[in-house]
Amino acid sequence: MENMNVQEMIYSQMNHFLDKSTDQNGQVSYETVIDIASWTAAYVIRQRHIQNGSISEDEIQLVLGTVGNFCKENFGDDFAQEDFDLMKSRALELLQKPTFDSDSREYFGQFYR
Repeated sequence: MENMNVQEMIYSQMNHFLDKSTDQNGQVSYETVIDIASWTAAYVIRQRHIQNGSISEDEIQLVLGTVGNFCKENFGDDFAQEDFDLMKSRALELLQKPTFDSDSREYFGQFYR
């Protein structure tokens, strides 16, 4: 994954997590989409911060926008501006938790069991 750009990494992760979350009919709930999108955005922002020692507001907006674009491309009109705003606020709330690093390992671990 080192050679992937941020967009490719986000799209790859989102596809993987959503594939693991579909039911027997190939459907995924609205809440699950927002949850995965929020956690993925927060995790990528955190990892960029760890790797670079800081992260600019532009980079944060790039990550959030890329996750939003993925959702819009995959869910069309079912993913509206209000959904993006919800995902964005949840991602930023997650990052404020002092336990985010351990919480994210636990959250994403469910997709690899």
